[in-house]
Amino acid sequence: MTSSSPVLISGGGIGGLAAASLLAQDGHQVTVFEQAPEFGEIGAGIQLGPNIFKMFEYLDMTDAITQVAFFPPGLGMNDIRTGETVVRVPLGDATHRVYGYPYGVIYRADLHNVFLQRCQNHPNITLRTNAKVERFTQSEQGVQVHLASGEVVDGTVLIGADGMWSKIREAVVGDGKPRVSGHIAYRAVLKKEEVLTELWSDDVLLWGAKKPTWCITPCDAANSSIWWPCFTAASMTRAGTPLATRPSCKSALHRPRRKSGHCLKKLKPGKCGCCATASRLKTGPTD
Repeated sequence: MTSSSPVLISGGGIGGLAAASLLAQDGHQVTVFEQAPEFGEIGAGIQLGPNIFKMFEYLDMTDAITQVAFFPPGLGMNDIRTGETVVRVPLGDATHRVYGYPYGVIYRADLHNVFLQRCQNHPNITLRTNAKVERFTQSEQGVQVHLASGEVVDGTVLIGADGMWSKIREAVVGDGKPRVSGHIAYRAVLKKEEVLTELWSDDVLLWGAKKPTWCITPCDAANSSIWWPCFTAASMTRAGTPLATRPSCKSALHRPRRKSGHCLKKLKPGKCGCCATASRLKTGPTD
């Protein structure tokens, strides 16, 4: 192992590629391991708060992000039963005046692709696919990553960006499995023409009630042509296991009572991604 060994990153999602971009910009050699055959991102949309635009500025990525992001004029909440507006907060220029940066939304795959292209074009970054990190060993000199293929790679440090069920985190922190929230989320992407004109809005809208709750976000820069609906059905948990089933969620999706239900009808099983939402406790230095 030498002083020129690279920083190693396990996971080629948004977090892994963002870390690689930042480290490479600061002059480090970086190798990213992705277990899939190719780099890609799943999911629907993601919200971009003003704080992340400060980081985009630091990485000189603002123009690339702006080309594919959408900047909604407002953020609101409607009553899912009546359709009435409960509250609306102006964004746009108002957000920029307060925070110095905008608030945007983006299709998750578009955000990932911006980082991927940046990493592909950076001479300090090596991207590897079909490279699953099984375990690692470390010493005073650095770290060794053991891949599923049997290959061993030397590095100065290893960053775990391998998702919610991270093997790296489990080895370092050892805090067990993620905490299941007790909710099932359905996420899907609809084109603008699939949405009733009277329901279309450039705002990010939360349609809320006791249950269920769903959020609709325009997330494409090209004429706001994509809507991102996220439907969450509440469920109880027992020993960390979600009790709500896919059929029960689908049944709720296809029994709408109000105008908002017209969009839910478009969320056919083949167009929805279903997941049990979970979270991790924050970790950090302890005294």
